[in-house]
Amino acid sequence: MYHFATLFDKNYLNRGLALFQSMQLHIEHFTLFVLALDPSVFAYIKHQNNENLKVITLNDLEIKYPELIEAKSSRNIVEYYFTLSPVLPLYVLETYPDIDFITTLDADIFFFNSPKSLFDTFENYSIMITAHDFANNLKHLDIYGRYNVSFQSFRRDSEGFACLNEWKKQCLQWCFDRLDDGKYADQKFLDSWNSEFTRVLQLSGNGAGIAPWNISKYKISYKNKVVYCGEHPLIFYHFQGLRLINSKWFKHNLSDYQVNITSGIKNILYKTYLEILLQVSQGNLSNEQNIQRTSIPYTKTGLKNILIQDYIFYYLFSRHLINISLQPVLPAYKVFKYIFMLPYPILKRLLNK
Repeated sequence: MYHFATLFDKNYLNRGLALFQSMQLHIEHFTLFVLALDPSVFAYIKHQNNENLKVITLNDLEIKYPELIEAKSSRNIVEYYFTLSPVLPLYVLETYPDIDFITTLDADIFFFNSPKSLFDTFENYSIMITAHDFANNLKHLDIYGRYNVSFQSFRRDSEGFACLNEWKKQCLQWCFDRLDDGKYADQKFLDSWNSEFTRVLQLSGNGAGIAPWNISKYKISYKNKVVYCGEHPLIFYHFQGLRLINSKWFKHNLSDYQVNITSGIKNILYKTYLEILLQVSQGNLSNEQNIQRTSIPYTKTGLKNILIQDYIFYYLFSRHLINISLQPVLPAYKVFKYIFMLPYPILKRLLNK
């Protein structure tokens, strides 16, 4: 049995549900602890009545660790969420004595294959952390930390507890969204763990810890019903920075990391994830709950409106957005994409003929 923990508010509920769905597909026996950051998430998770889901409230943590209240008053909401990074796994280990180790992960992670190989290797370690593994043109970003607080494990032993308690102490003292005297949020503290502790496993490549800042190093492919990252099965991908614009357009954040969007990245990674996000966004409690699958109108007027809307998005934001169509596309509609680079007045005249 594997035990995981994550946290999110109603704005990330659809990511959390997508994460849970990927875990159900690829992990046979697991429990996911969800720290509900608002009442809406708490009510939703409780209503699911799923044996694989356990919900924790902020109040639970703040009662057990009252020092959180003082920290909460000195930082903004995002910085407070960063502060909770060491507190959540510590709470789970101290509250559930039968758990051997706990893995905390960001809500916008998605499993494409089983993480069993990672945990098999972890048997000989107390702490597991995920390297940023920056692409060569992004090495300067190491200043923000060599490791990313997105997927980490802590064993119920002396080193696991020592690490969590030290990290908790550091985050309570200082955890802000800025660089300051060798510190940055919750993640810069991890740089010293390899020297402070002896049983630390570092995830780097080999299908783990893949994210926008290193995806350009790998070729994404699909072979024998398995998603590969280079020569290794892709275990999980971190969809950091992804934002939904409407039911067809999504800000992918890849351009911020100078990523050339290949067909593998777009069609295998992002479209797979986005389809699931759209499915779980129907009827959930997030701010994106109004996103729906809609049929493509094939009337002349409807087709013009789609083309003009898509043209504007494409022309202005093509470096930052991904288009996804979940309904069968009219063949003629596909042809029109080749005129998207025409100046808008010319396109408008063609559509008005």
